[in-house]
Formats: sequence, structure tokens, C-alpha cells
Amino acid sequence: MKNVPTMTIDMLLLYTNEAGRFLSMLLYFAILITFFLKILNHVISFFKAYTKGHSCFKY
Repeated sequence: MKNVPTMTIDMLLLYTNEAGRFLSMLLYFAILITFFLKILNHVISFFKAYTKGHSCFKY
């Protein structure tokens, strides 16, 4: 009987550890994706400005 609570606590710790790892992975991917999208947005806006004001770049 004494073993049951410690076992459940161990299982809970294991599950929380796995959940924490999964959540940190999700957070990392979310940060990566938002960073990538920001860069992509900057590149797209730069190309739009470049094609729109192309006469500015011609010497």
C-alpha cells in the first residue's frame, strides 16, 4: 500500500516532464516559425518596394 502513492507521484512527474518537454518544443517551433515569417515578410516588402521604386535603384 505504501508503494502506490510514490508510484503515482513518479508517473505524474514523468508525465509532467514529458509534457514540459513537448511544450518547450512547441514553444521553440512557434518562435522559429514566427521569426521565419517575420524575415519572409521583410523580404517580400523589400522586393515589393524594390519593384515599385525600381527607378530609384537605377543609376
